[in-house]
Amino acid sequence: MKPVLITLLLFTVATASAQVPADWDQWVEDGLTAEDDSKYKDAEKLFGQACDVALAPALGSERLTRACLMLSRTYAVQGKWGKAADAARTLVQAQTQFADSRPEDRAEALIRAAEADMADGDYAAATESIRKAATLTRELDVEAAASAFIDLSTFYMPAGDKGFGPDLLDA
Repeated sequence: MKPVLITLLLFTVATASAQVPADWDQWVEDGLTAEDDSKYKDAEKLFGQACDVALAPALGSERLTRACLMLSRTYAVQGKWGKAADAARTLVQAQTQFADSRPEDRAEALIRAAEADMADGDYAAATESIRKAATLTRELDVEAAASAFIDLSTFYMPAGDKGFGPDLLDA
């Protein structure tokens, strides 16, 4: 009887830890409000809680993508480009856990990481992210691929004088 009780207890604990925190929606809402009020430290904290990769199985791809992209944007608004790129790259890594992760979401996260790396002067990391995004666009439908290509073009135009032109043609 005791092994069954222990197994049931472990299952209950595992199930409880795999649930979306009750406060998740509030963290996101409060983070948006803080960002609107230019209270970026508060927004960072709230979006950081909402973008907890440990919660990935419970959050699912859509929620995690939303939270991490908001965190990346909050860093970018403040000019914290390295942190913005890290948040986007963390999201890309986490998205590999999801069967329902959309190529559009992965491409968007990679493009955000590339933009942040570019602003930070890390051209090698920017190039790597943009190449991965270009590969993903081949999986997308025509409309999504066209949208991603416009994003890539926008990224490469200012970088053209740094030797990125051939990568744009490949994309």
